[in-house]
Amino acid sequence: MDNSKYIMVDYMGINTPILFPSYIGHSDIAKVFGGKEKVLSAGFFEVGAKPDEDDPDNISVHVFGKSVTVGKEVDVVNDPFYIRKLLRKQEF
Repeated sequence: MDNSKYIMVDYMGINTPILFPSYIGHSDIAKVFGGKEKVLSAGFFEVGAKPDEDDPDNISVHVFGKSVTVGKEVDVVNDPFYIRKLLRKQEF
């Protein structure tokens, strides 16, 4: 199974993950958001479910690698946080 890809962009002052399938190039998606110079980080991600007593909706996100086409690597500290935030149910 292929891993999914992502780029992290600063959109209106907010770190925003853009998630997409592996058959699309990082640079193709970056064009939509102003080009590769606007990309903060890029690479691949995997998602898993690891519920526990304190957080039954918990998900784990693992990022790895880099994008050759935009010349950026993953941010292993911050990127999982923003991807998890995007994937979790939003409370309004």
